Amino acid sequence: MFDVGFSEICLVGLVSLLVIGPEKLPQVARIVGFWLGKARNMVATVQQEIKAELHAEEVRQIFNEQSALLDKLNAKSIDFEQGAQQLQSRFVNAASTLGADSDNNPAANSVSDTTAPALDTLKQPLKSASPTHSSASKRQKSKQRRHGKK
Repeated sequence: MFDVGFSEICLVGLVSLLVIGPEKLPQVARIVGFWLGKARNMVATVQQEIKAELHAEEVRQIFNEQSALLDKLNAKSIDFEQGAQQLQSRFVNAASTLGADSDNNPAANSVSDTTAPALDTLKQPLKSASPTHSSASKRQKSKQRRHGKK
């Protein structure tokens, strides 16, 4: 910051020796050193606080970005689940239409016999894919096995 060389420091020391005098110079130098040390400590503390605040702001920003990504992912999973439910209802409708056609057509009875189990599984409600629920139940089962509970 300041471009102070050795010659300038010697000049300040010589002037202070002449102005203050040799008796008071050690005491003044001790006091000046004490206050310079306090000032350096204060500057170091302020720098650390600024670094900590910047780090906290970076963490907040990363957290907000992750939250936004999580919201997008949740929206996509909801869209996926709705699409799967629509697809399931289309299959159920198609299977029931196929079953209705088989009542009118005796040749289609053999097809309806093979599609009946599939039709029953399609009519069951779609299970929600929730990774936190399944992983939590797995953890709970694992914990029970470790502790000997069944």
